[in-house]
Amino acid sequence: MTKVIKFKRLCVDTNVIMGLALLYERGEKEFIDTNLASGSSLTVLKQYAEDLKNLQKRIDNRQVQVVLTPQVMRELKFREFDVDLKGNPIALKPETILRHKLKDLTLEYLQKMPKIKIAKISPQRKQIFDLFTERLATEYVDTFHIFEKNAMGNLPSDARIMAQVTALGIDFVTRDKHFKAKHYLSDYSKADKIAMTNSNMGGYKTKVIEIKELDSVMTNKSAGPKKYFKENTPIAECTYIPY
Repeated sequence: MTKVIKFKRLCVDTNVIMGLALLYERGEKEFIDTNLASGSSLTVLKQYAEDLKNLQKRIDNRQVQVVLTPQVMRELKFREFDVDLKGNPIALKPETILRHKLKDLTLEYLQKMPKIKIAKISPQRKQIFDLFTERLATEYVDTFHIFEKNAMGNLPSDARIMAQVTALGIDFVTRDKHFKAKHYLSDYSKADKIAMTNSNMGGYKTKVIEIKELDSVMTNKSAGPKKYFKENTPIAECTYIPY
């Protein structure tokens, strides 16, 4: 029998959780000013702010439970060194310093927001979880070319995040419209290729949802707001705990 819960469990990427934190902690003006510096347009940022407000409202009302994967938490805690191996200061780029500050702000936000959960894999099952997600991330990169290797020739963090989301059996919310867009030389988007890869690896049906699509996900066309959602089934025993 399919288990159901009274909220929609969703994973988000690092940029979405950082956006939620910045908007919640500093307000819309600072959120927009900070993102304008990265080259985004004012119109796009205002809409993104509204989408994040919608997500935050659903978190506050317990309609949505956001879950962060281990890789997202690893990204939030990672800081580039400001000294070299001999202890000499290194001048970090301004954008690196800003991102460090946003990560710190996000961790403060998570401490205030226990409704947002961290996926903690059972120690007895962690090896299985890690093996599966590394294999799936490798398939994303080497076989289907959904993600590209990083500058060091290693699996990129985005591939690991998506693999962990799939292993948890939770749908994934992103702001990145490129997930759903189709390249002119391909019949399939990144989201399509992820679904096909997951199916080949065992029938996992994790979906990629653009943040602007959240309302349609949370609503039945004929009956209004959904009251129940299918419980996710992770491949390894885990718990969802506050930061």
